[in-house]
Amino acid sequence: ALACVKMKGAAKIILSDLSDYRLGIAREMGADVTVNPGNSGWKAQILAQTGGKGVDVAIEAVGAAPTVQQAMAALRFGGRAIWIGNNKPFVDVDMQEIVTRELSIQGSFLYGYEEFKTVVGLVNQGRIHVAPLISKEVSMEETPAYFEKLAKDPGNLIKVVMVDQEESVMGYDEKLIKKLEDKAQKLRRDVVISIGVGVAGHIGGSNSSADIVAVFP
Repeated sequence: ALACVKMKGAAKIILSDLSDYRLGIAREMGADVTVNPGNSGWKAQILAQTGGKGVDVAIEAVGAAPTVQQAMAALRFGGRAIWIGNNKPFVDVDMQEIVTRELSIQGSFLYGYEEFKTVVGLVNQGRIHVAPLISKEVSMEETPAYFEKLAKDPGNLIKVVMVDQEESVMGYDEKLIKKLEDKAQKLRRDVVISIGVGVAGHIGGSNSSADIVAVFP
Protein backbone atom coordinates (compact mmCIF):
# COMPACT_ATOMS: atom_id res chain seq x y z
CA ALA A 1 0.00 0.00 0.00
CA LEU A 2 2.81 2.40 0.90
CA ALA A 3 4.63 1.78 -2.38
CA CYS A 4 1.50 2.44 -4.44
CA VAL A 5 0.53 5.56 -2.49
CA LYS A 6 4.07 6.89 -2.93
CA MET A 7 3.91 6.20 -6.68
CA LYS A 8 0.61 8.10 -6.89
CA GLY A 9 2.26 11.21 -5.46
CA ALA A 10 0.53 11.74 -2.12
CA ALA A 11 1.57 15.05 -0.57
CA LYS A 12 2.38 13.52 2.82
CA ILE A 13 2.42 9.86 3.86
CA ILE A 14 2.04 8.97 7.53
CA LEU A 15 2.54 5.30 8.34
CA SER A 16 1.59 3.56 11.57
CA ASP A 17 2.98 0.28 12.90
CA LEU A 18 3.73 -1.30 16.27
CA SER A 19 7.13 -2.52 15.04
CA ASP A 20 9.92 0.03 15.08
CA TYR A 21 11.81 -2.19 12.64
CA ARG A 22 8.95 -2.02 10.14
CA LEU A 23 8.70 1.72 10.66
CA GLY A 24 12.34 1.95 9.65
CA ILE A 25 11.57 0.01 6.47
CA ALA A 26 8.63 2.36 5.84
CA ARG A 27 10.92 5.38 6.03
CA GLU A 28 13.32 3.68 3.63
CA MET A 29 10.40 3.18 1.22
CA GLY A 30 9.39 6.82 1.35
CA ALA A 31 7.05 7.40 4.29
CA ASP A 32 7.31 11.04 5.37
CA VAL A 33 6.23 10.44 8.97
CA THR A 34 6.08 7.22 11.02
CA VAL A 35 3.98 6.71 14.13
CA ASN A 36 3.99 3.88 16.66
CA PRO A 37 0.42 3.61 18.05
CA GLY A 38 1.77 1.65 21.00
CA ASN A 39 3.13 4.94 22.31
CA SER A 40 0.89 7.54 23.90
CA GLY A 41 0.19 10.61 21.85
CA TRP A 42 0.01 8.93 18.42
CA LYS A 43 -3.11 10.87 17.47
CA ALA A 44 -1.54 14.15 18.57
CA GLN A 45 1.39 13.38 16.27
CA ILE A 46 -0.98 12.92 13.32
CA LEU A 47 -2.88 16.11 14.12
CA ALA A 48 0.40 18.01 14.39
CA GLN A 49 1.35 16.82 10.90
CA THR A 50 -2.03 17.76 9.37
CA GLY A 51 -2.68 21.22 10.77
CA GLY A 52 -4.96 19.82 13.45
CA LYS A 53 -7.40 18.38 10.91
CA GLY A 54 -6.50 14.71 10.48
CA VAL A 55 -5.71 12.82 7.29
CA ASP A 56 -7.76 12.93 4.09
CA VAL A 57 -7.51 9.17 3.48
CA ALA A 58 -6.61 6.36 5.87
CA ILE A 59 -5.72 2.92 4.50
CA GLU A 60 -6.32 0.11 7.00
CA ALA A 61 -4.24 -2.93 6.05
CA VAL A 62 -4.57 -5.27 9.04
CA GLY A 63 -8.26 -6.00 9.49
CA ALA A 64 -8.49 -6.00 13.29
CA ALA A 65 -10.57 -3.79 15.57
CA PRO A 66 -7.73 -1.72 17.11
CA THR A 67 -6.22 -0.74 13.75
CA VAL A 68 -9.63 -0.06 12.21
CA GLN A 69 -10.50 2.22 15.14
CA GLN A 70 -7.17 4.04 14.88
CA ALA A 71 -7.60 4.55 11.14
CA MET A 72 -11.07 6.04 11.64
CA ALA A 73 -9.86 8.29 14.47
CA ALA A 74 -7.04 9.64 12.29
CA LEU A 75 -9.43 10.96 9.60
CA ARG A 76 -10.41 14.58 9.14
CA PHE A 77 -14.04 15.60 9.04
CA GLY A 78 -15.47 14.06 5.86
CA GLY A 79 -12.41 11.84 5.40
CA ARG A 80 -12.37 8.45 3.71
CA ALA A 81 -11.12 5.11 5.05
CA ILE A 82 -10.07 2.35 2.67
CA TRP A 83 -10.12 -1.09 4.24
CA ILE A 84 -7.86 -3.67 2.62
CA GLY A 85 -7.17 -5.73 5.74
CA ASN A 86 -9.31 -8.86 6.00
CA ASN A 87 -8.28 -10.62 9.18
CA LYS A 88 -11.49 -10.65 11.23
CA PRO A 89 -15.09 -11.11 10.01
CA PHE A 90 -16.41 -8.51 12.47
CA VAL A 91 -14.86 -5.39 14.04
CA ASP A 92 -16.29 -2.83 16.47
CA VAL A 93 -16.50 0.72 15.12
CA ASP A 94 -17.98 3.91 16.54
CA MET A 95 -21.06 4.41 14.37
CA GLN A 96 -21.77 7.85 15.88
CA GLU A 97 -18.27 8.98 14.97
CA ILE A 98 -18.83 7.88 11.36
CA VAL A 99 -22.21 9.60 11.15
CA THR A 100 -21.46 12.86 12.96
CA ARG A 101 -18.06 13.37 11.31
CA GLU A 102 -19.46 12.30 7.92
CA LEU A 103 -16.79 9.70 7.32
CA SER A 104 -16.90 7.21 4.46
CA ILE A 105 -15.57 3.64 4.21
CA GLN A 106 -14.51 1.84 1.06
CA GLY A 107 -13.48 -1.80 0.90
CA SER A 108 -10.88 -3.11 -1.56
CA PHE A 109 -10.67 -6.87 -2.11
CA LEU A 110 -7.72 -8.68 -3.67
CA TYR A 111 -6.98 -8.30 -7.38
CA GLY A 112 -7.63 -9.89 -10.73
CA TYR A 113 -5.34 -10.93 -13.56
CA GLU A 114 -5.15 -7.43 -15.05
CA GLU A 115 -4.28 -5.80 -11.72
CA PHE A 116 -1.58 -8.38 -11.04
CA LYS A 117 -0.11 -7.85 -14.50
CA THR A 118 -0.14 -4.08 -13.98
CA VAL A 119 1.68 -4.32 -10.65
CA VAL A 120 4.30 -6.72 -12.04
CA GLY A 121 4.89 -4.23 -14.86
CA LEU A 122 5.30 -1.35 -12.40
CA VAL A 123 7.81 -3.37 -10.37
CA ASN A 124 9.77 -4.25 -13.52
CA GLN A 125 9.81 -0.57 -14.49
CA GLY A 126 11.17 0.41 -11.08
CA ARG A 127 8.14 2.58 -10.31
CA ILE A 128 7.25 0.55 -7.21
CA HIS A 129 10.10 0.10 -4.73
CA VAL A 130 9.65 -3.32 -3.10
CA ALA A 131 13.20 -4.50 -2.36
CA PRO A 132 13.11 -3.47 1.35
CA LEU A 133 10.04 -5.68 1.88
CA ILE A 134 11.85 -8.87 0.84
CA SER A 135 13.35 -10.32 3.99
CA LYS A 136 14.47 -13.71 2.72
CA GLU A 137 14.55 -15.99 -0.33
CA VAL A 138 13.79 -19.68 0.20
CA SER A 139 13.29 -22.80 -1.88
CA MET A 140 9.88 -24.40 -2.35
CA GLU A 141 10.93 -27.24 -0.06
CA GLU A 142 11.62 -24.74 2.75
CA THR A 143 8.33 -22.90 2.29
CA PRO A 144 6.04 -24.97 4.60
CA ALA A 145 8.34 -24.24 7.55
CA TYR A 146 8.13 -20.53 6.82
CA PHE A 147 4.33 -20.61 6.98
CA GLU A 148 4.77 -21.79 10.57
CA LYS A 149 7.41 -19.18 11.34
CA LEU A 150 5.42 -16.29 9.86
CA ALA A 151 2.32 -17.34 11.79
CA LYS A 152 3.97 -17.97 15.15
CA ASP A 153 7.25 -16.07 15.38
CA PRO A 154 7.91 -13.86 12.35
CA GLY A 155 10.45 -11.65 14.08
CA ASN A 156 11.59 -9.07 11.54
CA LEU A 157 10.46 -11.09 8.52
CA ILE A 158 8.12 -9.09 6.28
CA LYS A 159 7.89 -10.94 2.96
CA VAL A 160 9.52 -14.26 2.14
CA VAL A 161 10.12 -14.95 -1.55
CA MET A 162 10.16 -18.51 -2.83
CA VAL A 163 12.47 -18.62 -5.84
CA ASP A 164 13.63 -21.40 -8.11
CA GLN A 165 15.73 -20.54 -11.14
CA GLU A 166 15.47 -23.90 -12.91
CA GLU A 167 12.04 -25.43 -12.28
CA SER A 168 8.59 -24.29 -13.32
CA VAL A 169 5.70 -24.77 -10.91
CA MET A 170 4.50 -27.70 -13.06
CA GLY A 171 7.76 -29.52 -12.41
CA TYR A 172 7.21 -29.78 -8.67
CA ASP A 173 5.94 -32.81 -6.84
CA GLU A 174 2.16 -32.61 -6.49
CA LYS A 175 2.46 -33.84 -2.88
CA LEU A 176 4.62 -30.85 -1.98
CA ILE A 177 2.18 -28.41 -3.59
CA LYS A 178 -0.67 -30.07 -1.68
CA LYS A 179 1.33 -29.74 1.52
CA LEU A 180 1.72 -26.00 0.87
CA GLU A 181 -1.99 -25.68 0.21
CA ASP A 182 -2.92 -27.50 3.42
CA LYS A 183 -0.50 -25.40 5.44
CA ALA A 184 -1.88 -22.17 3.96
CA GLN A 185 -5.45 -23.16 4.77
CA LYS A 186 -4.54 -24.14 8.31
CA LEU A 187 -2.65 -20.94 9.10
CA ARG A 188 -4.88 -18.63 7.03
CA ARG A 189 -1.92 -17.46 4.96
CA ASP A 190 -1.56 -16.96 1.21
CA VAL A 191 1.20 -18.00 -1.11
CA VAL A 192 1.12 -16.24 -4.44
CA ILE A 193 2.70 -18.08 -7.34
CA SER A 194 3.93 -16.01 -10.26
CA ILE A 195 5.25 -17.88 -13.30
CA GLY A 196 7.26 -15.44 -15.35
CA VAL A 197 5.29 -12.19 -15.44
CA GLY A 198 2.05 -13.38 -16.94
CA VAL A 199 0.32 -16.12 -14.96
CA ALA A 200 -0.58 -15.79 -11.30
CA GLY A 201 -2.52 -17.86 -8.83
CA HIS A 202 -3.12 -18.49 -5.14
CA ILE A 203 -2.52 -21.52 -3.02
CA GLY A 204 -5.06 -21.45 -0.20
CA GLY A 205 -5.02 -19.17 2.81
CA SER A 206 -6.83 -15.99 3.70
CA ASN A 207 -7.83 -13.12 1.46
CA SER A 208 -5.28 -10.71 2.89
CA SER A 209 -2.00 -9.77 1.23
CA ALA A 210 0.32 -12.72 0.74
CA ASP A 211 3.02 -13.54 3.28
CA ILE A 212 5.00 -15.73 0.91
CA VAL A 213 5.49 -14.83 -2.73
CA ALA A 214 6.75 -17.48 -5.11
CA VAL A 215 8.52 -16.41 -8.28
CA PHE A 216 9.42 -18.81 -11.08
CA PRO A 217 11.34 -16.85 -13.76
